[in-house]
Amino acid sequence: MKLKFGIKEVVAIGIGTALFVALTEIQIPTPIPNTYLQPVWRLWPFWQLFLGLL
Repeated sequence: MKLKFGIKEVVAIGIGTALFVALTEIQIPTPIPNTYLQPVWRLWPFWQLFLGLL
C-alpha cells in the first residue's frame, strides 16, 4: 500500500500540530487545587473535522 501526501495534507498536518502545541501551553486554573482546564481538548474534534476535509 502506497501513501501519497500532497501539499494540502502536509500543510493541514503542520497547522494542526502547531495549534495543538500552542494550546497545550494554555492552562486555566480552577478552584480545585492542582487542577487546570486545557482548552485544546475542547477544540480537538473540530480541528479533526475541518482539517480532515482538506
